[in-house]
This record gives sequence, C-alpha cells and structure tokens, in this order.
Amino acid sequence: MGSEMCIRDRGNFGGPLKFAADKLPDGITMHAAEMPPNIDLYQVVFEAKPEAELASALVDVNVAHSDAKKNIRGQFGHTVEMVRGPGNRIFYRTEVDRLAVAVTAPVPFRIEIDTPPTAILQRGSLNLKVRAIRDEGFDNAITLRLPWKPPGVSSAGTISLPKGKSEIDYPLTANGSAAVGTWHLAVLGEANTKTGPTIVSSALTELRVEQPYVNIKIEMAAIERGQSGDLLCTVEQLRPFDGEAEIRLSGLPAHTSTEPRKITKETKELIFPIASTKDARARTSKTLFTAIRIPWNGHLLRQSAGSGGQLRICLLYTYDAADDTPCVDLGGRRIIKK
Repeated sequence: MGSEMCIRDRGNFGGPLKFAADKLPDGITMHAAEMPPNIDLYQVVFEAKPEAELASALVDVNVAHSDAKKNIRGQFGHTVEMVRGPGNRIFYRTEVDRLAVAVTAPVPFRIEIDTPPTAILQRGSLNLKVRAIRDEGFDNAITLRLPWKPPGVSSAGTISLPKGKSEIDYPLTANGSAAVGTWHLAVLGEANTKTGPTIVSSALTELRVEQPYVNIKIEMAAIERGQSGDLLCTVEQLRPFDGEAEIRLSGLPAHTSTEPRKITKETKELIFPIASTKDARARTSKTLFTAIRIPWNGHLLRQSAGSGGQLRICLLYTYDAADDTPCVDLGGRRIIKK
C-alpha cells in the first residue's frame, strides 16, 4: 500500500535533486526519482510491505543537489494551522520540521497503473491504464486523480472509477511545449471505507514525452455549397516512422465531410476531397486541424497538427459579364475568385 507526498519550492538555484528519508518505520520504503533541473514541484511515494507491523515515526526528509560539490541541501518544513476562528481567521499555527509516517491496518483496495507502452507526443494524447485491486466484498466508487504531471501535460482534475468497476483509462494530453524526457507519475485513489474516507497511491511509473513526427500546414480552400472540392495539405516530416499513418481532418463545418487519408515518411503533400450538401452554411470556418495516428511497435501514437486551418463555403460561382472572370457570390456580395 502506498501514500504520496509532494515536495516543492526552490530558492534561486537549478539542477537535479535527490531525496532521502531517515529513520522510517520498519517495512516502509520511500520511492523517489531524481528531481529534474528547474522543476519546483515533485512527488515521492511511501510504500509499506504487507508484512510490516503497525508503527509510526517522525521522519527527517532531506533533499540535496545531485552534485555534492554544490553543497545545496534542504529539509522538510510544514506550517500546521491549529486554531481557526470566525471568517477563517487563523488564531494559532505552528511549524514542524519532520514528517509523520505510519504503518496502518490494510485498506480494502489498492491502485495500480500500467507503464504506457508508448510515449506521449507533443500535441498528442495517451490513455493511462488504471486498475483498482479490490478486496472481496468492496465495490465502492473510487475517485482517481493525478496530483502532479510533467510540464505541458494535462488531464482532468479527477475521474471516477464507478462502483464495482476495476479498470479505467485516464486520458492525458500534451501541448506543443510539453517538456521532452522521461518522467514519473503516480495516481491517487480515494474511497469511502469502514474507517471513513481513505486515500492510497499507486507506485511511480514512467511516462515518456517525445517530439511529434510530422507537422501539417492546411492550405485555405473554397468550395461551392452543395458541391465538392479539394483541400491541400503540406506535410513536414520531423522524424521518420515505419509503415502508414492515418490522418483525419477534423473541425469541418456542419454538412461537409471527407475521408481519412494515409501518409508515409516520404509524403510531402496530401489532398482531402471535401463534399458538402446544400444545407452547408456559407461562411469561413477556421477550426480545421488534423488528427494523426502513427504506428509504433504494434501500438498507435496520437498527435494533432495544422490547427487553425480554414475552409470557405460559397453560395455559388458567377461570371463577370465584362471579361468572364469567375466571381464568388456570398449573399449578393461579389468577390473575385483568385
């Protein structure tokens, strides 16, 4: 069974940090990955062995720069608000410099997460597989949350593992600036038990963040309402990949459609054939983007590209009587077709 503690705050220095805990109760281990440079919020997980005896201790938790020559050290500190008054006013507080750690009686569930088989790509997404190992007879709903995520990676604040269910996907997304590297995650699970609300932690597991494989530029296109036309995309290959990747055009306006296309590491351009019906609204949509699925060792990597692509739906094409120049008629407003 595990519990988690987040440690934070740097003071005018960078570099990796290592954590240590002294005089832990017998049977408890602290798991802590090295804290990367320039990160000021991180997590460690305490795990009690099944055979550990009930015990407690006030523990010194220390942190030190990985380069001993830097001689940069820190220790645990926490402000405890003891007495509150009207208006949430604090009447008395105290400072503590040791962490209370205890081995308790077992609780009726545990949380496990699978190490993702693939990386999450910048501008991509990934589902984290989370399982609850339930004791027989315990089927209460469990609230799951990620208390810490790598820079640029986001998720829902909490998700619920419904009553009686033991497995769920926890979706993660990474923005275009997500920090590339190998990180560590833990998931907290909270449920009502016979002794009241109980929170446990999974073990730490690795999450890799990598750069995207391709970039897409969606060229602006215009089609007549009720007709079909082509939308051109240019493909910038950022990293080679094997096989064929599927690319879907998303964000199309109502009453328009297209089909998925395939690209390889050699593709420089692709065309989406756009079909529209007479119910399509004459307007310019600026919400197009592409969703890409890239094969990798029997799995699929997911990323997006081309955000902000534009498609213009026109009422009809007319011709200028003077020189037979094609025009676009947008509700009586004539625009020369380029």
